[in-house]
Amino acid sequence: MENQKTLLAACSDTKKIQNQDFVAFIQGEKNVVLVADGVGSSAYAAEGARFVIEEATRVLVELDFENINYTSLFQKIQLALDDRIELEQQNLLGLKYRPFSTTLILAIEKKEVFEIAYIGNGAILHIRGNFMNFPIKTWIIPWTCVNYLNPHTIPVDGSEVLYKCFGANADREKIEPTVITISKDDFEYGDILVICTDGIYSIDHQEIFEDSLGYALPQPYALKYLNETLQNFLKGKNLSNEELNKTITNYLVSLKQIPDEMNDDCSLGLFITPKALEYSASITSQIQHNRLPKLSSSYGEETPSELDVTNLMNEEVENPHNNFVTDEKSIENVLYLKNREEEE
Repeated sequence: MENQKTLLAACSDTKKIQNQDFVAFIQGEKNVVLVADGVGSSAYAAEGARFVIEEATRVLVELDFENINYTSLFQKIQLALDDRIELEQQNLLGLKYRPFSTTLILAIEKKEVFEIAYIGNGAILHIRGNFMNFPIKTWIIPWTCVNYLNPHTIPVDGSEVLYKCFGANADREKIEPTVITISKDDFEYGDILVICTDGIYSIDHQEIFEDSLGYALPQPYALKYLNETLQNFLKGKNLSNEELNKTITNYLVSLKQIPDEMNDDCSLGLFITPKALEYSASITSQIQHNRLPKLSSSYGEETPSELDVTNLMNEEVENPHNNFVTDEKSIENVLYLKNREEEE
Protein backbone atom coordinates (compact mmCIF):
# COMPACT_ATOMS: atom_id res chain seq x y z
CA MET A 1 0.00 0.00 0.00
CA GLU A 2 2.83 2.30 -0.95
CA ASN A 3 1.96 6.01 -1.19
CA GLN A 4 -1.46 5.35 0.33
CA LYS A 5 -3.09 8.56 1.53
CA THR A 6 -5.61 9.09 4.29
CA LEU A 7 -9.17 8.39 3.18
CA LEU A 8 -11.87 10.95 4.00
CA ALA A 9 -15.66 10.91 3.88
CA ALA A 10 -18.47 13.28 4.82
CA CYS A 11 -22.10 12.25 4.39
CA SER A 12 -25.54 13.35 5.57
CA ASP A 13 -29.10 12.05 5.31
CA THR A 14 -32.51 12.46 6.90
CA LYS A 15 -36.07 11.18 6.94
CA LYS A 16 -37.36 14.73 7.25
CA ILE A 17 -38.55 16.99 4.46
CA GLN A 18 -35.57 19.27 5.11
CA ASN A 19 -32.13 18.20 6.28
CA GLN A 20 -30.86 20.79 8.78
CA ASP A 21 -27.39 19.24 8.97
CA PHE A 22 -24.54 20.09 6.63
CA VAL A 23 -21.14 18.46 6.13
CA ALA A 24 -17.93 19.02 4.19
CA PHE A 25 -14.43 17.73 3.71
CA ILE A 26 -11.26 19.24 2.29
CA GLN A 27 -8.67 16.85 0.91
CA GLY A 28 -5.12 17.25 -0.30
CA GLU A 29 -2.19 18.76 1.56
CA LYS A 30 -4.80 19.83 4.12
CA ASN A 31 -7.26 17.17 5.29
CA VAL A 32 -10.35 18.43 7.12
CA VAL A 33 -13.83 17.10 7.85
CA LEU A 34 -16.66 19.25 9.22
CA VAL A 35 -20.20 18.55 10.43
CA ALA A 36 -22.85 21.04 11.56
CA ASP A 37 -26.28 20.46 13.07
CA GLY A 38 -28.81 23.25 12.66
CA VAL A 39 -30.86 23.58 15.85
CA GLY A 40 -34.35 22.28 15.08
CA SER A 41 -36.18 24.84 17.21
CA SER A 42 -34.39 27.71 15.48
CA ALA A 43 -35.60 29.51 12.36
CA TYR A 44 -33.20 29.28 9.43
CA ALA A 45 -31.43 26.36 11.12
CA ALA A 46 -30.52 24.65 7.85
CA GLU A 47 -29.23 27.93 6.43
CA GLY A 48 -27.15 28.46 9.57
CA ALA A 49 -25.55 25.02 9.35
CA ARG A 50 -24.72 25.43 5.68
CA PHE A 51 -23.37 28.95 6.10
CA VAL A 52 -21.12 27.99 9.03
CA ILE A 53 -19.66 25.04 7.08
CA GLU A 54 -19.07 27.06 3.94
CA GLU A 55 -17.51 29.95 5.85
CA ALA A 56 -15.31 27.58 7.88
CA THR A 57 -13.99 25.90 4.72
CA ARG A 58 -13.39 29.27 3.08
CA VAL A 59 -11.32 30.49 6.03
CA LEU A 60 -9.52 27.18 6.62
CA VAL A 61 -8.03 26.85 3.13
CA GLU A 62 -6.26 30.17 3.67
CA LEU A 63 -4.81 29.35 7.12
CA ASP A 64 -1.43 28.02 8.18
CA PHE A 65 -2.53 24.64 9.55
CA GLU A 66 0.41 24.39 11.90
CA ASN A 67 -0.67 27.44 13.88
CA ILE A 68 -4.46 27.60 14.00
CA ASN A 69 -6.07 29.74 16.68
CA TYR A 70 -9.45 28.05 17.00
CA THR A 71 -10.94 30.81 19.15
CA SER A 72 -10.12 33.32 16.42
CA LEU A 73 -11.40 30.96 13.72
CA PHE A 74 -14.77 30.51 15.41
CA GLN A 75 -15.06 34.26 16.00
CA LYS A 76 -14.46 34.92 12.29
CA ILE A 77 -17.20 32.46 11.41
CA GLN A 78 -19.64 34.16 13.81
CA LEU A 79 -18.80 37.64 12.47
CA ALA A 80 -19.53 36.47 8.93
CA LEU A 81 -22.77 34.89 10.17
CA ASP A 82 -23.73 38.20 11.82
CA ASP A 83 -23.42 39.89 8.41
CA ARG A 84 -25.56 37.18 6.83
CA ILE A 85 -28.22 37.54 9.55
CA GLU A 86 -28.30 41.31 9.03
CA LEU A 87 -29.65 40.70 5.54
CA GLU A 88 -32.65 38.87 7.03
CA GLN A 89 -33.56 41.34 9.78
CA GLN A 90 -37.02 42.09 8.41
CA ASN A 91 -37.87 38.38 8.41
CA LEU A 92 -36.59 37.76 11.94
CA LEU A 93 -38.80 40.14 13.91
CA GLY A 94 -40.70 38.47 16.75
CA LEU A 95 -38.81 35.18 16.69
CA LYS A 96 -38.39 33.75 20.20
CA TYR A 97 -35.34 31.54 19.64
CA ARG A 98 -32.09 32.71 18.09
CA PRO A 99 -32.29 32.15 14.32
CA PHE A 100 -29.49 30.51 12.30
CA SER A 101 -28.45 28.50 15.40
CA THR A 102 -26.12 25.59 14.69
CA THR A 103 -23.43 23.40 16.19
CA LEU A 104 -20.07 22.76 14.54
CA ILE A 105 -17.43 20.05 14.82
CA LEU A 106 -14.32 20.30 12.68
CA ALA A 107 -11.39 17.89 12.63
CA ILE A 108 -8.00 18.49 11.05
CA GLU A 109 -5.36 15.88 10.31
CA LYS A 110 -1.77 16.90 10.90
CA LYS A 111 1.38 14.83 10.53
CA GLU A 112 1.37 13.37 14.05
CA VAL A 113 -1.99 14.38 15.53
CA PHE A 114 -5.64 15.10 14.89
CA GLU A 115 -6.97 18.43 16.15
CA ILE A 116 -10.70 18.74 16.78
CA ALA A 117 -12.59 21.91 17.73
CA TYR A 118 -16.30 21.97 18.49
CA ILE A 119 -19.27 23.76 20.01
CA GLY A 120 -22.49 21.88 20.68
CA ASN A 121 -23.06 18.15 20.92
CA GLY A 122 -22.59 15.01 18.83
CA ALA A 123 -19.59 12.70 19.10
CA ILE A 124 -15.86 12.47 18.41
CA LEU A 125 -15.09 8.76 18.07
CA HIS A 126 -11.47 7.62 18.04
CA ILE A 127 -11.20 4.03 16.81
CA ARG A 128 -7.99 1.99 16.85
CA GLY A 129 -7.19 0.23 13.60
CA ASN A 130 -7.28 -3.12 15.39
CA PHE A 131 -11.00 -2.79 16.16
CA MET A 132 -11.53 -5.68 13.74
CA ASN A 133 -9.89 -7.99 16.29
CA PHE A 134 -12.70 -7.44 18.79
CA PRO A 135 -16.12 -9.11 18.79
CA ILE A 136 -18.76 -6.69 17.53
CA LYS A 137 -20.87 -7.05 20.68
CA THR A 138 -18.11 -5.52 22.83
CA TRP A 139 -16.81 -2.99 20.34
CA ILE A 140 -18.32 0.31 21.30
CA ILE A 141 -16.70 1.67 24.48
CA PRO A 142 -14.09 1.50 25.95
CA TRP A 143 -11.98 -1.13 24.15
CA THR A 144 -11.19 0.23 20.70
CA CYS A 145 -13.59 3.17 20.41
CA VAL A 146 -13.68 6.18 22.74
CA ASN A 147 -15.97 9.21 22.52
CA TYR A 148 -14.07 12.39 23.39
CA LEU A 149 -16.93 14.89 23.02
CA ASN A 150 -18.35 16.34 26.24
CA PRO A 151 -21.56 18.08 25.08
CA HIS A 152 -22.20 21.78 25.59
CA THR A 153 -25.73 21.09 26.86
CA ILE A 154 -27.65 21.44 30.10
CA PRO A 155 -30.87 19.64 31.16
CA VAL A 156 -34.00 21.79 31.01
CA ASP A 157 -37.47 20.29 31.57
CA GLY A 158 -36.32 16.83 30.61
CA SER A 159 -34.50 17.87 27.45
CA GLU A 160 -30.95 18.87 26.56
CA VAL A 161 -30.48 22.55 25.74
CA LEU A 162 -27.34 23.91 24.08
CA TYR A 163 -25.50 26.63 25.94
CA LYS A 164 -22.92 26.98 23.16
CA CYS A 165 -23.74 27.32 19.47
CA PHE A 166 -23.49 29.75 16.58
CA GLY A 167 -26.49 31.94 15.87
CA ALA A 168 -27.98 35.40 16.14
CA ASN A 169 -26.62 37.53 18.99
CA ALA A 170 -24.08 34.87 20.01
CA ASP A 171 -21.57 36.42 22.39
CA ARG A 172 -17.97 35.28 22.73
CA GLU A 173 -18.70 32.72 25.47
CA LYS A 174 -21.28 30.95 23.31
CA ILE A 175 -18.80 30.34 20.48
CA GLU A 176 -15.66 29.55 22.48
CA PRO A 177 -14.74 26.08 21.20
CA THR A 178 -13.46 23.08 23.08
CA VAL A 179 -10.25 21.90 21.39
CA ILE A 180 -8.91 18.36 21.60
CA THR A 181 -5.63 16.93 20.30
CA ILE A 182 -5.31 13.18 19.66
CA SER A 183 -1.96 11.59 18.87
CA LYS A 184 -1.97 9.34 15.82
CA ASP A 185 -0.78 5.74 15.96
CA ASP A 186 1.59 5.43 13.00
CA PHE A 187 3.49 2.44 14.39
CA GLU A 188 1.02 -0.36 15.16
CA TYR A 189 -2.67 -0.19 14.25
CA GLY A 190 -3.42 3.21 12.77
CA ASP A 191 -6.52 5.31 13.43
CA ILE A 192 -10.08 5.92 12.33
CA LEU A 193 -11.54 9.22 13.52
CA VAL A 194 -15.28 9.82 13.22
CA ILE A 195 -17.12 13.05 14.00
CA CYS A 196 -20.91 13.01 13.91
CA THR A 197 -24.04 14.93 14.78
CA ASP A 198 -26.37 13.77 17.53
CA GLY A 199 -28.59 11.95 15.05
CA ILE A 200 -25.88 9.27 14.98
CA TYR A 201 -24.78 9.54 18.62
CA SER A 202 -24.36 11.99 21.48
CA ILE A 203 -23.79 10.99 25.10
CA ASP A 204 -26.38 13.50 26.35
CA HIS A 205 -29.03 11.54 24.42
CA GLN A 206 -27.86 8.17 25.75
CA GLU A 207 -30.55 6.28 27.62
CA ILE A 208 -29.56 4.37 30.76
CA PHE A 209 -31.43 1.30 31.93
CA GLU A 210 -31.38 -0.59 35.22
CA ASP A 211 -31.47 -4.34 35.65
CA SER A 212 -30.68 -6.81 38.45
CA LEU A 213 -26.96 -6.05 38.10
CA GLY A 214 -27.31 -2.28 38.31
CA TYR A 215 -27.19 0.49 35.72
CA ALA A 216 -25.99 -0.05 32.17
CA LEU A 217 -25.67 1.74 28.85
CA PRO A 218 -27.31 0.01 25.88
CA GLN A 219 -25.26 -0.40 22.73
CA PRO A 220 -26.41 2.27 20.23
CA TYR A 221 -27.43 0.44 17.07
CA ALA A 222 -26.17 3.20 14.77
CA LEU A 223 -22.65 2.74 16.16
CA LYS A 224 -22.79 -1.05 16.08
CA TYR A 225 -23.95 -0.88 12.48
CA LEU A 226 -21.20 1.65 11.67
CA ASN A 227 -18.69 -0.87 13.05
CA GLU A 228 -20.03 -3.54 10.71
CA THR A 229 -20.00 -1.11 7.79
CA LEU A 230 -16.37 -0.12 8.39
CA GLN A 231 -15.32 -3.75 8.75
CA ASN A 232 -16.95 -4.69 5.47
CA PHE A 233 -15.32 -1.72 3.75
CA LEU A 234 -11.85 -2.61 5.07
CA LYS A 235 -12.28 -6.22 3.95
CA GLY A 236 -12.91 -5.02 0.40
CA LYS A 237 -10.43 -4.56 -2.40
CA ASN A 238 -11.42 -1.03 -3.42
CA LEU A 239 -10.05 1.10 -0.58
CA SER A 240 -10.57 4.42 -2.28
CA ASN A 241 -12.03 7.75 -1.27
CA GLU A 242 -14.89 7.35 -3.70
CA GLU A 243 -15.74 3.89 -2.37
CA LEU A 244 -15.59 5.06 1.25
CA ASN A 245 -18.02 7.91 0.60
CA LYS A 246 -20.32 5.54 -1.28
CA THR A 247 -20.13 3.07 1.64
CA ILE A 248 -20.99 5.70 4.27
CA THR A 249 -23.76 7.14 2.10
CA ASN A 250 -25.25 3.66 1.78
CA TYR A 251 -24.87 3.15 5.53
CA LEU A 252 -27.09 6.20 6.11
CA VAL A 253 -29.60 5.17 3.46
CA SER A 254 -29.87 1.73 5.04
CA LEU A 255 -30.11 3.20 8.55
CA LYS A 256 -33.01 5.32 7.34
CA GLN A 257 -34.96 2.19 6.42
CA ILE A 258 -34.76 0.74 9.94
CA PRO A 259 -37.70 1.75 12.20
CA ASP A 260 -36.82 4.15 15.04
CA GLU A 261 -33.17 4.46 13.98
CA MET A 262 -33.13 7.77 12.12
CA ASN A 263 -35.28 10.07 14.23
CA ASP A 264 -33.10 13.09 13.49
CA ASP A 265 -30.83 14.32 10.72
CA CYS A 266 -27.76 12.05 10.64
CA SER A 267 -24.34 13.24 9.53
CA LEU A 268 -20.78 12.08 9.94
CA GLY A 269 -17.29 12.73 8.68
CA LEU A 270 -14.30 10.45 9.07
CA PHE A 271 -10.63 9.79 8.41
CA ILE A 272 -8.99 6.39 7.90
CA THR A 273 -5.21 6.71 8.12
CA PRO A 274 -2.75 4.82 5.89
CA LYS A 275 -1.54 2.78 8.88
CA ALA A 276 -5.09 1.59 9.61
CA LEU A 277 -5.49 0.58 5.96
CA GLU A 278 -2.15 -1.21 6.06
CA TYR A 279 -3.02 -3.08 9.24
CA SER A 280 -6.44 -4.20 8.00
CA ALA A 281 -4.88 -5.39 4.73
CA SER A 282 -2.27 -7.41 6.63
CA ILE A 283 -4.94 -9.05 8.78
CA THR A 284 -7.02 -9.93 5.74
CA SER A 285 -3.99 -11.35 3.95
CA GLN A 286 -2.88 -13.43 6.94
CA ILE A 287 -6.37 -14.85 7.36
CA GLN A 288 -6.48 -15.80 3.70
CA HIS A 289 -3.15 -17.61 4.10
CA ASN A 290 -4.10 -19.09 7.49
CA ARG A 291 -1.12 -17.60 9.31
CA LEU A 292 -2.61 -15.00 11.67
CA PRO A 293 -0.14 -14.20 14.49
CA LYS A 294 -0.94 -14.64 18.14
CA LEU A 295 -1.83 -11.64 20.27
CA SER A 296 -0.04 -10.95 23.54
CA SER A 297 -2.11 -10.23 26.62
CA SER A 298 -1.18 -7.69 29.27
CA TYR A 299 0.08 -10.57 31.41
CA GLY A 300 2.65 -11.64 28.84
CA GLU A 301 0.72 -14.76 27.80
CA GLU A 302 0.15 -15.43 24.16
CA THR A 303 -3.48 -16.03 23.32
CA PRO A 304 -4.74 -17.47 20.03
CA SER A 305 -6.50 -14.80 18.00
CA GLU A 306 -7.20 -16.77 14.84
CA LEU A 307 -10.60 -18.17 15.81
CA ASP A 308 -12.27 -14.93 16.87
CA VAL A 309 -10.83 -12.81 14.10
CA THR A 310 -11.34 -15.38 11.36
CA ASN A 311 -14.98 -15.80 12.34
CA LEU A 312 -15.41 -12.04 12.50
CA MET A 313 -13.80 -11.40 9.13
CA ASN A 314 -15.56 -14.23 7.31
CA GLU A 315 -19.03 -14.01 8.79
CA GLU A 316 -21.84 -12.48 6.83
CA VAL A 317 -23.04 -9.40 8.69
CA GLU A 318 -26.69 -9.71 9.60
CA ASN A 319 -28.16 -6.79 7.70
CA PRO A 320 -31.81 -6.91 6.71
CA HIS A 321 -31.32 -3.84 4.53
CA ASN A 322 -28.39 -4.73 2.30
CA ASN A 323 -30.21 -3.60 -0.81
CA PHE A 324 -28.40 -0.28 -0.65
CA VAL A 325 -29.76 2.45 -2.89
CA THR A 326 -28.10 5.84 -3.07
CA ASP A 327 -30.61 8.68 -3.39
CA GLU A 328 -30.11 12.38 -4.11
CA LYS A 329 -31.04 13.41 -0.55
CA SER A 330 -27.92 11.64 0.70
CA ILE A 331 -25.54 13.98 -1.14
CA GLU A 332 -27.34 17.32 -1.37
CA ASN A 333 -26.01 18.48 2.02
CA VAL A 334 -22.36 17.71 1.27
CA LEU A 335 -19.63 20.15 0.28
CA TYR A 336 -16.37 18.74 -1.09
CA LEU A 337 -13.31 20.90 -1.68
CA LYS A 338 -9.90 20.03 -3.02
CA ASN A 339 -6.92 22.05 -1.88
CA ARG A 340 -5.39 24.43 -4.33
CA GLU A 341 -2.07 22.64 -3.87
CA GLU A 342 -3.61 19.40 -5.11
CA GLU A 343 -5.25 21.04 -8.11
CA GLU A 344 -2.00 22.66 -9.14
